[in-house]
Amino acid sequence: MASVLSHEEARRAYDRIGRLQDSQAFYEDHATDELLRQGDFGAAEDVFEFGCGTGRFALRLFTEFLSSNARYRGVDLSPKMVSLARERLAPYSARAQIALTEGGPPTDEAAESYDRFVSSYVFDLLS
Repeated sequence: MASVLSHEEARRAYDRIGRLQDSQAFYEDHATDELLRQGDFGAAEDVFEFGCGTGRFALRLFTEFLSSNARYRGVDLSPKMVSLARERLAPYSARAQIALTEGGPPTDEAAESYDRFVSSYVFDLLS
């Protein structure tokens, strides 16, 4: 079985990578483009993203798909990624909430709170 990074190892790695994560667009965008086409995000009212990274995907949601009433919540285990996502989504701060997680999804809200759950390029970090 392949080993996975611990939450602390992943946190340190993504804190080091920071903005360089956006340079992965050349291979990530094909899959996320398809997700956006198939996800019916124009009808979404509440979107949750587990592993929001730099907020690049969320920005596309806000600029291309979500209605003016839709809300977004993203979490990440990297303080650097949370900071970058907050900065990127500042124009949408009234509807976008970015939070630091210890590596798991929040347990303080009902699953029905969101009509879309997104997690891209995260599962390889989970045991």
